This record gives sequence, C-alpha cells and structure tokens, in this order.
Amino acid sequence: KNLRDFSVEAGQAEGKAFNLKEGLVKLAKGFAIGAVIKKTADAIVGCVKTADELNQSYNTLQTQTNATDAEMAGLEQSLKNIYANNYGESFEDIATSMAEVKNQTGLAGEELEKATENAIALRDTFEFEVAESTRAADMMMKQFGITSDEAYNLIAQGAQNGLNKNDNLLDSINEYSVHFQQLGFDADEMFNMFSNGAQTGVFDIDKLGDAVKEFGIRVKDGTADDAFAELGLNAGQLKQAFAEGGESAKEAFTQVNQAIAECDDKVLQNQIGVTMYGTMWEDMGVEAVKALADTNGEFDKTADNLEKIKEKL
Repeated sequence: KNLRDFSVEAGQAEGKAFNLKEGLVKLAKGFAIGAVIKKTADAIVGCVKTADELNQSYNTLQTQTNATDAEMAGLEQSLKNIYANNYGESFEDIATSMAEVKNQTGLAGEELEKATENAIALRDTFEFEVAESTRAADMMMKQFGITSDEAYNLIAQGAQNGLNKNDNLLDSINEYSVHFQQLGFDADEMFNMFSNGAQTGVFDIDKLGDAVKEFGIRVKDGTADDAFAELGLNAGQLKQAFAEGGESAKEAFTQVNQAIAECDDKVLQNQIGVTMYGTMWEDMGVEAVKALADTNGEFDKTADNLEKIKEKL
C-alpha cells in the first residue's frame, strides 16, 4: 500500500515540476522503497520463524503427552490461549510445561490451561520448577480432594509465609500429605499446622511433617498404647477413632496432644512425648508439638493470593 501510494504521488507530480518528480524518484530508490521492502521482508521472516516455533511446540506437546490427532486440536488451542495470556517464555516453554501438568494430573481443557498458568506463575515468582510444584499440587488434589487451583494457591501462600525457607516446602507436601490426611486433617489445616509449628522456632517444616508421620505410625503399630494409658485415656477407643479417620481421627489427635500438654509431671511428659513422636519430640520440644496440634490459622485454599501474583506478572 505504501509503495502504491508513493507511485500515485510521483505520477501526479509529472508535468508540474520536473525537478520535484525527479527528486521523488530518487528518494524512492534511495530510501523509501528500500526501507519499506526491508521492513516487509523482516516482518515476513519473523512471521515464518514464529509459525515454525509454534509448529515445533505442537510436535513437542504431542510427543510428550502421546496425544491423538483429535486430542491435539484442543491442546493446540490451550497452548495458544496461554501464550495470549502472556505466560511462558516461548511456545516451546509453554508446550513442555503443559505436557508436564497434563501427564501428572490428567487435566484437560480450561482446567489444564489454568493449572499450567499457575505452575508457570509459581516458577516465575518463587523459582519452583513446574514439575515439582505440579507434583505437590497433584498430591494435595488426590489426598485432600481439592482442585488444582486451590492446591497451587496454597503453595503460593506457603511460599509467601516463609514455609519454603529451607527449599523443601514442595518435598514436605509430597511426603507428608498422606499422613495428615490419614489423621483427618484437610489441606488448609496441614498448612496451618506447618505454620504454627514453624513460628515456635522449628527450623525446618520437614521436622513437623515427620512428627505427624511418626505419631500415625506409633498409633497403628501399638507403640502408643501404654502412653495412652499413662495419660488416662482409653487406648481402644482412641485406636478405633484413628482407624475411622476424618473428624474422629482429628478429634482423637487433639485429645491426645492436649493430654500431653496438660501433663504436670515433666519427666513423664517427656517420656510420653518420645513414645508418641520419637526423636522428633527431642528435636522440637513440647511447645512446637503443642503448636503443631493447633489447626487454626490464615491459610485458605479459596483465597486469591495466587491470582494477585498473576496480575503482577
């Protein structure tokens, strides 16, 4: 269009001022036409390169997910949607991230899109690798029955509240979610317990998760039976409650820890603590265990922390 318009202007100048026409022609040859052609050529090369990168990302996505041609139609659209929403460093980056999320979670469509965006946002904000954050999110989805959005949101809240100070928040989620769930706790409560325990000075949330794990093991294998009796509790009823899981197990956990905290004989308290928590009691102390048993706090899987983070990216 620019070339066409220029040609019209040059033609109109003919017969009016020879020197003007000659000047316009020289200008076209020396600068205008060359600049337009170069700009157009660069744009074409850029489009071809971008199209080639997009096609390559489709190949990556299909080979890494083993998606059928029919499934690829939806995946390709999701990839373009994520790119349009300004996530990822490139088409290839989005493709590998999508493949990781899809393979681990089995999500598709809008859920896959949002989960991929969440994983990339966590990576770009907290340097959590997509594979690692997705593994942790998927673990919480499976153990606590929450959505991927809620799971990634809790991870973001944990990072914002210092739970990743030893770079093992994601590992702790992966390893200990099942043990919190078996004792009747939900995802929010697990994070509140981590946070409350950490605020007493415990240097590593892995210790807190390991304490819950040890407690559950010792209840199941009978190690805790004598400790229950020494606390004046009915071992049979407690074991039944723990076996039922859910609210019954959570109430039993609270009852036991309250009895330990209220034990006036500090020597006996320490002996029972070691019986119930093993070396984790020695590593953390009574105050940390009391805080760990507190499920109240500010963690909320329905909060919008992650959305606020994504708005700033």
